[in-house]
Amino acid sequence: TTSISVAKNIRITFSLKKPVSMASIYTVHGTLIPPNRWISKNKWEMVAKQLPIGKWRFLTKRAIKQWIHSSYPSERVYQLLSGLATGEFDDRELSFHFARFGLQHLMAISGFHFGILAYFLQRFLSLFLTWRQSSYAATLVLSLYCLFVGRYPSVIRAWIAISLCLTGLLLHKRSSALNALGLGLLVLMLYDPLSCRSLGFQFSFAVTASILCFYRPMEQLTCHLLPRRSWYAKKQLSTSDQLLCPLLNFLRSGIALGLSVYLVALPMTLCFFHTIPLLSFIYNLFMPFCISVSLFLLLLSWLPGITSLNNSITDWILGLAYHVPTTYDFSIHCTTITPPTLILYLTLLYTYALHKKSNNNLIMQI
Repeated sequence: TTSISVAKNIRITFSLKKPVSMASIYTVHGTLIPPNRWISKNKWEMVAKQLPIGKWRFLTKRAIKQWIHSSYPSERVYQLLSGLATGEFDDRELSFHFARFGLQHLMAISGFHFGILAYFLQRFLSLFLTWRQSSYAATLVLSLYCLFVGRYPSVIRAWIAISLCLTGLLLHKRSSALNALGLGLLVLMLYDPLSCRSLGFQFSFAVTASILCFYRPMEQLTCHLLPRRSWYAKKQLSTSDQLLCPLLNFLRSGIALGLSVYLVALPMTLCFFHTIPLLSFIYNLFMPFCISVSLFLLLLSWLPGITSLNNSITDWILGLAYHVPTTYDFSIHCTTITPPTLILYLTLLYTYALHKKSNNNLIMQI
């Protein structure tokens, strides 16, 4: 079963008894049968040949989905993990529940996924290779993964950022995250200038820039609410209080990250969608970490017993979203933020951030 587009705005589904070549683009002539979105095809016409990478990507994604489906008995766990691995989410129920809590960003392959994969590769390959060899190998694997997922804005941005970071380590040069983000933006604009019109492109770059510019200031702000403790001060605490210190550090980092994200994501969401769920402020504090645990365990699925453990953990994590009554779905509604207002706000915000950053760099040099 494959999804196609009719007139570029109607999504339909059709089934093939005999698969056609995935290395070609076809025009399908048929009749759309109401009320279901099914099409009765009459004939196929080949439009153009595609590169073999399209066929390789399709077959590889299908093989990975089949392996995950055979390894994880829970259907909803399979839908989540296969989507995280391939970047393709087919379960509408999963998409609905993630949208309820503002977690759609976890369903797009981004720096979040590339960071976990890069960390895993560096740690795993360093067991067999030297540090330099493992960095080269990790860069190669991440490049193949970028080709495997596809040319989405968030994927290309994340791949360029990770590749520059690894290249800087190999050359003993310090890489700039903002420069990497700017290079990713430049590459995408040269490759496909019209991609800037998509909301995924706009959210990906705007929110990432906000994290890079405002995470540290927000972390310093949260330190007034949850102050840091020195090693000596921690030793004076009771055992139970010492165990709570890592939780407080995690909470401080989560709040700082959330503030830096919503500084841009909140006005953008209200501008484009005019509503945002209140529970998203809570769920975005812990759900990214929970999903990262599931993704990390998925990478370790070749070890005995890990699939069963990950199936139970991921099923419990999904229960946090699936089992919340809709009576708690309160939202903020706003229709007063217009695109010109948003552009002005973002311009002033990033101008201020870059000005402060340049002043801090100047002070450090002095």
